[in-house]
Amino acid sequence: KLAAYRPVDLANLAWSFATVSIKDDDLLRSLSARSTSSLSEFVAQDLSNLAWSYATLAVKDSELFRCLSAEAIWKLPSFTPQNISNIAWAFAKVNAADVSLMQAIS
Repeated sequence: KLAAYRPVDLANLAWSFATVSIKDDDLLRSLSARSTSSLSEFVAQDLSNLAWSYATLAVKDSELFRCLSAEAIWKLPSFTPQNISNIAWAFAKVNAADVSLMQAIS
């Protein structure tokens, strides 16, 4: 069913589960797979919310964070200060150090 979800829907679904501290591993794996295949369609807010959600739930999905980093670097000019702080916090929280992303942010 996630195939029909738009990027904002995927990010909001992850955000909703994280906000109420529900860690559903099957859902998170499915969300990650669906999201990584369409990150080019995500806007800055969606990228930020998705990263924040996984970090809030303490889920370090290395492939997702690798793809999030690449897409965030590309779209960084459209990030608000809040988007930047959320994505930087998320990477730090799950110890997904990404030098390229941090250099782009700085």
